[in-house]
Amino acid sequence: MWNYLFQQGIKINFAHRTFKWESEAKGKAHVHVVIIGFGRKERRSKRIYEYDTISSEIHEIEVKNISPYLVEGSNIVILPQSRPICDVPPTIYGNKPADGGYLMVDTEEHEYLEKNDPAVLQYVYPMISAREYFHGKQRYCLWLKDASPAFLRNNPFLKERLLGV
Repeated sequence: MWNYLFQQGIKINFAHRTFKWESEAKGKAHVHVVIIGFGRKERRSKRIYEYDTISSEIHEIEVKNISPYLVEGSNIVILPQSRPICDVPPTIYGNKPADGGYLMVDTEEHEYLEKNDPAVLQYVYPMISAREYFHGKQRYCLWLKDASPAFLRNNPFLKERLLGV
């Protein structure tokens, strides 16, 4: 969108970075807002309004130019690419666990470890992908980088998982 608008001579004259909008509706929708003031006429004085947190007081910054990323900078837009820019194999998967699921820990397993094997929890970290983020799910993964080989060999839960991988 921004490349097209810039080609039409549109300029960004002011911008409010993300802030929280309070709804008066029953049920209180959670809405985060940005406001972008743009037009064909370019203002000499451009301002970015920012907030330390999404619900804090506003701070005004005078800038020379506002980029489409709502920071001071040039009107360069990074476009998506579907092919590599050099001679390398294409990426088929960006982030895909390929452990057969053995390094994953679900909520029930996490609860089991809390009660029966709490020493393992130092190696269990939350894993947040789109599914967890958008659907409020909890999932964990084993992160064994700093685990000693003796601990891995002697812990039945971890030993079973690593043999599966």
